[in-house]
Amino acid sequence: MLKSDKNKEILLYIFLLIQPIIDITTSLMVRLTDFPITIGIVIRGFVLLLLVIYVLFLSKSKYRKNSLIYYSIILIFVIFYLLTKEDIFTLSILKGEIIFLFKYFYFPVILVGFLNIYDEYKLERNKIISILTLNLILMAILIILPYILGTGFSSYVGDRRGNVGWFFSANEVSAIICILFPFLWLKLNEKMNFVNFLIVILIVLISFIIGTKTAYLSVSLPMICIVIYHSIKMEYKKMIVPIFFVVLIISLLPISPLSYNLNQSTKEATNLGRTGGRSALYSLFSGRDDLLDQTAKIYIDSNDVNKYFGIGVTNRSDINNVKIEKMIESDIFDILFRLGIIGTFIYFAPLIAIFLVCFEYVIIKKLNLNLEQWLIFYTVVIGLLACLITGHVLGAPAVSIYLAIATVLAFTMKEEQI
Repeated sequence: MLKSDKNKEILLYIFLLIQPIIDITTSLMVRLTDFPITIGIVIRGFVLLLLVIYVLFLSKSKYRKNSLIYYSIILIFVIFYLLTKEDIFTLSILKGEIIFLFKYFYFPVILVGFLNIYDEYKLERNKIISILTLNLILMAILIILPYILGTGFSSYVGDRRGNVGWFFSANEVSAIICILFPFLWLKLNEKMNFVNFLIVILIVLISFIIGTKTAYLSVSLPMICIVIYHSIKMEYKKMIVPIFFVVLIISLLPISPLSYNLNQSTKEATNLGRTGGRSALYSLFSGRDDLLDQTAKIYIDSNDVNKYFGIGVTNRSDINNVKIEKMIESDIFDILFRLGIIGTFIYFAPLIAIFLVCFEYVIIKKLNLNLEQWLIFYTVVIGLLACLITGHVLGAPAVSIYLAIATVLAFTMKEEQI
């Protein structure tokens, strides 16, 4: 029995470890072939199914009962969501709505499933952090290598600069770096030797190569937070390396692709007749504010049923507006409008419960947390902020799986007393 449990644990670690390989394979399939189904959908869909079966029939976790209730509520909501959409039995509409539901509900389902596994099998926190660190290093290699060889793909379509290596989406890769970088720092900072120092340099460089605001902030913000943490603790020697990286990051900005992209966004805003704060808003949200206005109008003009169960993502007879098919790319608002009031509450219920537990833990500790604890909390918070500002987190299984892991690690701090 113990050997069987160990094998299951190893399989889970392997699944987490091969995430960058799945992403690369998926990217190349989408770019170079016409296959309608990618390896990413197959593997991640299969794992999701296994997790649901595990929670339903096999889990011995103390969270199983609540997990079963939550899964049942999701199922009931999905049925009502589909039945409240006019023309739902039209194949193209049904397909579009099911794909949307799979992408977005992947996060809460995987979060609850992973929490059960983590609790039952007593997974090792250090092993998980090591795997997350290796994933980021592998991703960095798979970006910098094709960039050097000239075989990488552009981060943008049009007049923007940046390179995403062999990956597909610059926004998704940036969001992954945002979530994984604090874990990399936790692991490498245990022994900041020359090799580890070069690895951090490598991550800083790829954050510039990608050319997105999220990638840049994903390495600059945690470094600033680390400097602040050590200054409060009066650990001045430990501030030297983080300060070096903060200075490096700021110094490289003017010559980075991001600087060029920000200038282009400003020019676009000017050409569109935006001025002052409106121009700054356009540069920050890359035009998502316009999409927000459009989708909000569709939502407000829709019937009461759509307000409760969401307007969905397909243009139907009751919507009659092709603009509905364009996502805002701000996950929080996409969930609110497309899943409705009821769907949004169901979706975020586990996160709200976990947030309350974490908040209670922080209060009990009187804010006296170590660097690992603060950085794990930071990871969850910054991941949710990325959901709001840049999107491509909750609606992207390749990213949301990492946020789910970080959330479980934050939630279990109290009982593990790390």
